[in-house]
Amino acid sequence: MRKIIVFLAVSIIAAVGLDAQERTLLKVKVQVASIRADPNTNSAVVKQVDLGTQLESRQKIGDWFEIMITDDKGTAISGYINSSVVDVVGIGGAKAETILLKVKVQVARIRIDRDTNSAIVKEVNLGTLLESRQKIGDWFEIMITDDKGTAVSGYINSSVVDVVSIGGAKPATGVQQVDIISTGRAEPPPQTSPSPVAEIQRRWPSIMIFGRFGSFAPSDEIFKTVYGSGSVYGGEFRVHIASGFYLSLEGGYFKKTGALTLTQDATTMTIYPIDAMLIFHALSGSILPYVGAGATVCKYGEENIIGTVEGWGYGFAVCGGLTARLSSFGIDARVKYTSVKIKPLEDEAGLGGLTLSIGAGFIF
Repeated sequence: MRKIIVFLAVSIIAAVGLDAQERTLLKVKVQVASIRADPNTNSAVVKQVDLGTQLESRQKIGDWFEIMITDDKGTAISGYINSSVVDVVGIGGAKAETILLKVKVQVARIRIDRDTNSAIVKEVNLGTLLESRQKIGDWFEIMITDDKGTAVSGYINSSVVDVVSIGGAKPATGVQQVDIISTGRAEPPPQTSPSPVAEIQRRWPSIMIFGRFGSFAPSDEIFKTVYGSGSVYGGEFRVHIASGFYLSLEGGYFKKTGALTLTQDATTMTIYPIDAMLIFHALSGSILPYVGAGATVCKYGEENIIGTVEGWGYGFAVCGGLTARLSSFGIDARVKYTSVKIKPLEDEAGLGGLTLSIGAGFIF
């Protein structure tokens, strides 16, 4: 009888000790992670789990976490996952404080990872309330149901939400309650009048159309001596193709009268430059700095006492600038350099140079 009591006591202590081990909450950070039968990469794969899957471990052996998981047959088995494919999101089993967030822009994007270039899990509207258990850098991690009704983990940037409360406290007076996405129900948001600032944070604009005026300074010394600098007029059509990338088509008109170097007779140069550039905008808010590069083609004509010369020139163009937008109106400032070579007669000449311009127009 005494032996039985001792055995039971030892068993209870062992069970309590096992349960007292700190639990480590893990989250898969790669697209597909393998759980293996033993803590080495050569052992058999028990199961594969997807990005965002949460796992619980009782101990770590070297670089491997031991976990309990059900295999494809529904049997609970022990396995191991390497620390390089998971993030530790909690230790000790203690619940993290709930952070209640409220979307403050017209449309906010919940992404699969903490990166503005990562895939979009879902879009939520102005006023939507969300629950988060932790903040990592500038991102809040939340649980949300995707369009298929599956509960998935995602991230939302802190710049598009306000913190309403922390630790499960009720929102302050005046905050309107709407459906919390983590409950799995999707209710339409309340109708509100969007501010211009919220509206322009909504998405990349699809199309920009500008009328442009600027000053052209030629880089070719002969051109500069005969004609000098002058005004250039034109327009630009910019269309969104992917993320921050746009295709820009810009046309212009330059006409200047100068004097021939030998006879001092009047001579007139007319240039019609056309640029096709790939432009990258670094930001998507109300201020959009950008750089671009592409090809340029010029139709030119020179008329003087000697005669008329016409033709085409080809080269490249690079630019940098800043677009400011408020709702559907935009202003654009740009510096552009072009290099265009022509050979109207025996000698080669250049029609390129530096153009400083400003544009105004519409953004859709």
